[in-house]
Order: sequence, then C-alpha cells, then structure tokens
Amino acid sequence: MVILSKQVWRLVVIPQGLAHQVLCAKYFPNSAFFTTPIGSNSSLWFSIFAARPLLMSSVRWDVGDGTRINVMGDPRLPRLSTFRLISSPKSLPPSVSVSLLPNEDHNWNQELIKEEFGSLDAECILQITTKTAPGTSNLIWNFGKKGFFPYAVCMNEKQ
Repeated sequence: MVILSKQVWRLVVIPQGLAHQVLCAKYFPNSAFFTTPIGSNSSLWFSIFAARPLLMSSVRWDVGDGTRINVMGDPRLPRLSTFRLISSPKSLPPSVSVSLLPNEDHNWNQELIKEEFGSLDAECILQITTKTAPGTSNLIWNFGKKGFFPYAVCMNEKQ
C-alpha cells in the first residue's frame, strides 16, 4: 500500500503527467479523482481507489486564485477534522468556486464572507493568505512539513 499510495498521490498532484491523463480519460473524464464513483470493473482502478480514503483524510487545497476549488465540497480550511466548511453558505450556489470570495485587490471580501458563512467558518476562511498568481491553487499533504506526501504515513498505517 505504501508504493500505491505514493503513486496515487503523484497521480493527483501532477495532472500533466501521462498516468493522470490516461487514467483520467478512462476512469474519470467528467469529474475529479476525489469525487468520481468507482464505476469500473478494472483491478487497476480498484487498487487505485483503495488508496483514496487515506489521501482524502489528509489533503487540502493551498488556496491560490481559487478557480479549481469548490466552496462547499473541497477541503481547504486550516481545520484538522475535515478541512471543510461546517455550515453552508446562505445564498451562494453549491458549485461556486473560491475565486468568487477575494475582491479586486486579491484580499478576502470580508463583508461577503461574514455575510455568507457562519462565524466559525468565516474566521477560518479569513485566516488563509490569498495569492495573486493565477492557477496557484494546489493540493497539499496537510500533515507534512512542506505539503509533500510522506512515506512514513503509509508505514504507520501498515503497522
């Protein structure tokens, strides 16, 4: 499981890689890896799918421009339990991306955030530093020092 988990991590964080492109075209062409249903009878896909729960419990988005991050579904908050919102936004549609939340100065639109989200979520969102470079949102391993996948995690899971 150690090597498989590392390879699945690479599959997720290197979307321009050949493995990602081939597997994406075959097994999840219309969705993301973390949201796609199992749906195939391939033993390769079942093996890859087996590593998903470990990754899902430990990754979150490092928020950049926010265009790739869904407000409701994607883990991004510095909250150790789920990295997700506790409450739903009051009027934002569920499919809206995080890119809507910063203002023109690339700072959080505090008024909108405090209006849309509960106080605990708003406080957590406002703690995140925004970035100005486009496309800088990346998945990170939350428990690693630099956001990289550590082999030690899988070794501990094995014991």
